[in-house]
Amino acid sequence: ASHITIEGITFDGVNTVNTITPVAFAHATDCKVINCTFKNFNTWHNIEFNGCNYCYVDHCTFLNYGLTSGGSPTEVIQIDYCGGSEQYPWNCKYDNTTCDHIYIRNCDFRDIVGACFGNHSFNSSLRHNNIYFENNYLVEVDYGVFMGDINNIFIRYNKTEKVRMFVECKEGSGQGLFNWYIEQNDVD
Repeated sequence: ASHITIEGITFDGVNTVNTITPVAFAHATDCKVINCTFKNFNTWHNIEFNGCNYCYVDHCTFLNYGLTSGGSPTEVIQIDYCGGSEQYPWNCKYDNTTCDHIYIRNCDFRDIVGACFGNHSFNSSLRHNNIYFENNYLVEVDYGVFMGDINNIFIRYNKTEKVRMFVECKEGSGQGLFNWYIEQNDVD
């Protein structure tokens, strides 16, 4: 898939605890999610990029993620590699492709249990590259960015209010972290 734009849609999970990911891309290039609202989801992710390149989330709003009892919140926006159905349970070529040049910009995250942006599947020989989390506004969230196994991540120009932990860098597969730039954020 390539050159896809999803714009101006409101996705409402109606507080379901079912496993729902309203927007998911695998092996995609130049895909954009712009000016959308995601609200009242509790399990899985609002957006997932799996083995994608040059994909963007811009000027989106994420509200009330993981607040309903019985849900299993992880990351609002997740990046992952195409390793198998454990990483991407829909249909795609499972060839360990990672993400490169993923941009999360100018978004508003409010009332989030779990992480606004992150990953949780790791492979010791794989790294995502060139990941950008910029100019976002986070209010009442558990984690801003919760990631591992990333080379070249830029976390900058974000503003937070009442965030439990803004950034957690984890080694994931135990192979180390390289080139993390966390700068010019306004963290309360």
